[in-house]
Amino acid sequence: MAGTTKEIVIRSGGGEVVARMNLEAGVLHGPCEWYDGWGNLVAFGFFKSGVPFTGTFLNWSKFMDDLSNENSYDPQTYCKDWVRIFEAGFDSELPRYERVLEAYCKGQKIYPPRE
Repeated sequence: MAGTTKEIVIRSGGGEVVARMNLEAGVLHGPCEWYDGWGNLVAFGFFKSGVPFTGTFLNWSKFMDDLSNENSYDPQTYCKDWVRIFEAGFDSELPRYERVLEAYCKGQKIYPPRE
């Protein structure tokens, strides 16, 4: 029997939606989308049982030194307004989301390539 899916909507301090994702049995499962501070979609993917499965994802641990890279997609950490914090680090230039972007296909990371 499948668990109950709960949609999580993350809003900025001003009330704008910065992310939508789903939890099932306490882990990320299903669609996940992130928006920048101007409302543009910057990442869209599907989680499967708590791990990225297919699409693009924002791995905030690549930008925030104090976040654990072991479980970058733990809902307790991941389901927060990281957009505002990330964009604040780019005073006079547009935010560079490629710094935190990862891409997966069928559970395998395809970007960035492994070193």
